[in-house]
Amino acid sequence: MENKNKVSFFSLGGLGEIGLNSYVYTNEISGNKEYLMVDLGMGFKDTRTISVDTFFPDISFFTDNNITPAGIVITHGHEDHIGALPYLMPYLENTPIYATPWTLDLIKSKLKEFNLDTKVKLIAVESNKEYDVGSFKVKWVPIYHSIVDCSLLVITTSMGKIVHSGDFKTKPSDRVLTGNLEKLVDENAYYLVCESTNVLEAGVAGEESEVKDELKKLVASAKGATWIGMFSSNLERVRIIADIAKELKKRIVLYGRSLNTYADIGIKHGFLDSNFFITEEASKEIDRDKLIILATGSQGEDRSVLYNVIVRDEYREKLQRDDIVIFASKVIPGNESKVFRYYNILADRNITYYTTKDHHIHVSGHAKIDEIVAMYNYVRPKYILPMHGEAIHLRGQMELARSMGFESDFFHCGEVVELFNGTPHVIDNVEIGKLTYEGGRIVSYEEEFLKNRTKMFFEGAVFLSISLNKRKDITNFALDTVGLLMESEIQEAEEKIYAKINSTLAGLEDSSPELIQEEIRKIIRRIFKDSLDKKPIIKIHLAI
Repeated sequence: MENKNKVSFFSLGGLGEIGLNSYVYTNEISGNKEYLMVDLGMGFKDTRTISVDTFFPDISFFTDNNITPAGIVITHGHEDHIGALPYLMPYLENTPIYATPWTLDLIKSKLKEFNLDTKVKLIAVESNKEYDVGSFKVKWVPIYHSIVDCSLLVITTSMGKIVHSGDFKTKPSDRVLTGNLEKLVDENAYYLVCESTNVLEAGVAGEESEVKDELKKLVASAKGATWIGMFSSNLERVRIIADIAKELKKRIVLYGRSLNTYADIGIKHGFLDSNFFITEEASKEIDRDKLIILATGSQGEDRSVLYNVIVRDEYREKLQRDDIVIFASKVIPGNESKVFRYYNILADRNITYYTTKDHHIHVSGHAKIDEIVAMYNYVRPKYILPMHGEAIHLRGQMELARSMGFESDFFHCGEVVELFNGTPHVIDNVEIGKLTYEGGRIVSYEEEFLKNRTKMFFEGAVFLSISLNKRKDITNFALDTVGLLMESEIQEAEEKIYAKINSTLAGLEDSSPELIQEEIRKIIRRIFKDSLDKKPIIKIHLAI
């Protein structure tokens, strides 16, 4: 009898890019389809997307087709995996969210900011226990990463099992975690969908405990306060810094909302001790060389604590000459210029700072080659599908998997890939794109006004108000530009444009407003292209 069941996979983000992780599995049983979403994360501003700060996956596949996913299952609490939830859950009404308790509390805190915490169904799950999510069965298996409460997923479909790795690295010192991985072979998973972030780097990422000695040495050297910039979510490192503070008889104060949010949830779940920290008020009463300040903004984010302290020098706590600044996080690609600005300002002010370039004060949260190969051997799948990475990472993992004797191929966002029916193959495409939160509303990044904002940043803008009489004589002419001309160039440009428009209009036989406006636009475009090599936005108000 023909098997009427089908299983497929597609991504709304996370294939061919870092961030924006959102993966979808489809389970079709006798013609009835159900959808399981894995994570719903955000992407971040880079040098190509200057007009907005954050992005979300386009979920129009669900909204346009009136589809309610069976559930959204969450691997862990990083922004690129949960950051889109508070923005997009109003459009995924009645879709429950499943996560382990710590991660669920983090999601709840985000939903609360949008008054959604009581409107979205949140379901806490236990590790190593299987749950029915529609026609799927899902098990959360603890894994090591740079955030607590991280899981890989074992997803059981009507056709077989899939291991979805989430973000991970290995921790040989933890026999419980390693034991979880060693049991994965018993799942008999046909597919491993595996993260690819560090697949081009040899070796292993390393454990958080490795950074303690170097951090302790730097903190001990401070004659003033120690400022530490790091990823807010890395509570294991916060706990290491707390141990250092205890050993050196120093105290910790937290600056930044996200750090305080993560710490509060960490305290609630017993991962951190509230005695680790003191309030800002209490910090004023202790000697400055006994103070460790953990601060947000290690990536140069506008309006963050470190940005306000270093760049603007406008924060309520000031940097002093004997303070040191430790950047205990890698620079995310695209943020180099913002972070290097920190370095230059600190150097100019003669304030000592330390980075990961010269000191072992950060380890990646993502598996490198040896750990990825170890995951292959733990799962022993028939087929490996790379995810979570740019094209070079996806291809790199495909080639690594094949070199290890596994079948593998990589696919692109929006491609619907049928699984369990011969070699994975594309059977359809779904619409993909990027959404953003702009002016209190969700809009597509393809909206013309956002494109114009970016174009104006690079190319400037020209605004012309012009009036003509019936003979096409110019009776009113007002030119304004943004981001193009120096004060000394304005008059010459106005005269040149006026003269060219005047002579062109005199030779026109067709007097339709549409033709006249287009001819004026061509003149302005050509003049600025020839003189400044710019293609500005051109807006013309024509009155005849």
